[in-house]
Amino acid sequence: MTDLTLNVSRTIDATPEALFNAWLDPKMLAKFMAPGPDMTVPHAANDPVEGGRFDIIMKAGDQELPHAGTYKEINPHSRLVFTWE
Repeated sequence: MTDLTLNVSRTIDATPEALFNAWLDPKMLAKFMAPGPDMTVPHAANDPVEGGRFDIIMKAGDQELPHAGTYKEINPHSRLVFTWE
């Protein structure tokens, strides 16, 4: 398998602290990880420490779309590195 890297950059009108904390809060993950208007997130959980895991289930109709990963680096308010499975 080839290792792939994705870097995303976007300007959002919020403090770095608020944005960073949103990525690590399961309730906020459930709000912004639904990519479409007809999708829900019935499950979002995480262990926001280096080596900890996150688990998200997106749902579109009857289809469940699980996503999970491991936090590789957590540098508060500036850098978050994780795998995406």
